[in-house]
Amino acid sequence: MTDQREQALQFIRTMGPVLPVQLSKALNTNILFASAILAELVSRKQVLMSSASIGGSKLYYLQGQEIKLCERVGTILKGKEKEAFEFLHEKKVVLEKELEPWQRVAFRDLKDLAVFLSVSFGDQTENFWKYRLVDDVEAKGLIEQLIEPAPAKKEEPKQEIPQPVKQNVEQRIEQKQIAKEELQEVVKSLREEIIKEMQPQFLQPKPKQVKEKIVEKGAGKFYEHVLDYLHKSNITVLQEEVVKKDKEFNFLVRIPSPFGELPYYVKGKDKKTLNETELLQIYSEGQLRKLPAILLTNGSLNKKAESLLQQKMHGQVIVKSLL
Repeated sequence: MTDQREQALQFIRTMGPVLPVQLSKALNTNILFASAILAELVSRKQVLMSSASIGGSKLYYLQGQEIKLCERVGTILKGKEKEAFEFLHEKKVVLEKELEPWQRVAFRDLKDLAVFLSVSFGDQTENFWKYRLVDDVEAKGLIEQLIEPAPAKKEEPKQEIPQPVKQNVEQRIEQKQIAKEELQEVVKSLREEIIKEMQPQFLQPKPKQVKEKIVEKGAGKFYEHVLDYLHKSNITVLQEEVVKKDKEFNFLVRIPSPFGELPYYVKGKDKKTLNETELLQIYSEGQLRKLPAILLTNGSLNKKAESLLQQKMHGQVIVKSLL
């Protein structure tokens, strides 16, 4: 069975932008597992996440699917946000100081559709908003028109009208996003959906082969600390993978028990505080390998991650502090 992440990417390529519930149905799994896959793909920057929500869930899409994203988000707008979007869609680029206060507020909330621009010319700076699908070349021309309105024609006397200074406009149109997407929004926006729809059944795909890597001696104190713990616990290391030198490692191990040696997936992670998104990723990696997961860390879980572990991942993820 192919890697569920590749199946998810292929589904988004075909259907994107998509909601987690759509992916869960396509993979024949539950919302929790689908959300974990999406969180991992976002963290790897293979998939983008919308700012807008539909029914409390974000949309997930690939670079190049911005037109479909704008179309889908545009259809769910209501009230003042819809009015502001239609105005920006028609004008393409607008000068912020000429907007009504409610329009400025609306544009700040329409992060998927409206892009903030700060433009310097001479010793002045003006702020603009542009519709996301307007490319930079077109936006530059529209901005120059707003900064430099066409002079009225004079019949006489015929004089040469000096052009306003626009050299810096040619040099700099600086695009800024009002707010960056945060991975923690994944868990926050999906929590209610997970609680309602989660079932204690998990898709168990064929474990992905982990590439064995030789880790040089002296790879770091944390790596040696993890190996020391595994050896003292009589745990046999079968394969290992360096994710980030002396910060993050993956292991396939066998752990002795009264029923014989049991296979486990072990993640070693050097980080003071781990959030719920990182915990979801570890859970997802274990499920993809058809193995229960163990997290060995010199840090601790934050409150949200601890709650998620206790309520939703009991028996699937074990967290062990190496402090």
